Amino acid sequence: MAGLDPDLLRALVALAETLDGINSTVRHEAEQRAGQRDVPPDEVTILRMLLRASGVTLAECAQATEKSLATTRRALQDLVARGLVVTSSSDERAATFAATPAAVALRAAARERSARHLRYALTALPAVELEDLVRAAPALSALAASLGFRDLHPSLRPAASPGSGERPAGLVRYPIPPETARPAVD
Repeated sequence: MAGLDPDLLRALVALAETLDGINSTVRHEAEQRAGQRDVPPDEVTILRMLLRASGVTLAECAQATEKSLATTRRALQDLVARGLVVTSSSDERAATFAATPAAVALRAAARERSARHLRYALTALPAVELEDLVRAAPALSALAASLGFRDLHPSLRPAASPGSGERPAGLVRYPIPPETARPAVD
């Protein structure tokens, strides 16, 4: 895209690389605390999508994450076995998938650990740079919302602007049966 400041792009790429490293560390810590073995990258991608949009079929999940049906099927089976995803039916052709309360708790724990890492890093910044970041917070939030849908297939992206609170068109939710709910692990 023409007109973008190359220094801004370099800074954002460096930030993304650093945050990716923090994310990997934090995710590993959260998974260990929750008694989960490390979740492989394909499963993370699928779980991230299901945390945004539940009631998704196998084919929709594969399309949205740009994974093969076989990879998606294996990942969903493993996520179900871990208790992080629930399926609506044993019939694969009719089944829909959703993240469980355990997955939501795992994400919340990872986000809290990320916040701790970031709070610590922010204390090292000079006051003027911290003020600059505070002023940039709305733009950073908009960028995060824009990037947050990068793993969703274009057909599943919301028509509404990010942050509008509207649900993506074409995605439905179904209630998670209470018997699948697990208490959050500290």
